[in-house]
Amino acid sequence: EGILEPGEEDLIHRVIDFGDSLVKAVVTPRIDMVCSSADSDLETLAELFLESKHSRIPIYQDSVDEIVGVLHIRDLLHGLREANPPGLRDLMLPPYFVPETKPLNDLLQEFQSQRQQLAIVVNEYGGTSGLVTVEDLLEEIVGEIQDEHDEAEPETESLPGGRWRIEGGASLEVLEELFETPVEEEPYETVGGMIFGLLGKVPAPGEYLETHGLRLEVERVENRRVRSVLVSRIAMEEDET
Repeated sequence: EGILEPGEEDLIHRVIDFGDSLVKAVVTPRIDMVCSSADSDLETLAELFLESKHSRIPIYQDSVDEIVGVLHIRDLLHGLREANPPGLRDLMLPPYFVPETKPLNDLLQEFQSQRQQLAIVVNEYGGTSGLVTVEDLLEEIVGEIQDEHDEAEPETESLPGGRWRIEGGASLEVLEELFETPVEEEPYETVGGMIFGLLGKVPAPGEYLETHGLRLEVERVENRRVRSVLVSRIAMEEDET
């Protein structure tokens, strides 16, 4: 009815979508997790904190599928300042596990009641899928939150001729917003995930597919992950030809 300002309208939509979303939609995938072995010494962990710029690091035993604790940088600093530094297991906190299918509303309430900031996400087989933080949940409502150490990398970049460069990890909603193309029926969370699923293999730079009236060309692949995609309307490509 025109009562809400554009920014307020967007916020309301995000709140509504938040109630329908699951943890798997916001998880930081396992391959991007910064973890350390339970056998690491405190000096090694201090270097890892400096490199990663994280405040919490999951600790595993034998493999990432066996997370045994979470170390906070504050506890590490306390340990390093003691005359007789304690062992890592005396400093880390017990991990908090949640399934991929938990609704975000429920997880946010659990974070508040359990006084947690980070949860390890597990799949139906008990393996580690990734992790999720309070910040991840809040960003679903208010948008990206960056601190002084975050490197600002645009998720989308406009190119000449109506094309767009899109991060492989961008949500499918980005395609809907940029090209007004409904793709919500796809069983994927990200642009890169949809490319993997439809091609059925790890794509190489230059490979492309056409779907939903769009041409998606893989631009960059790192560690078997699609990092960037060039997207344009198929009609636009045909006109240029």
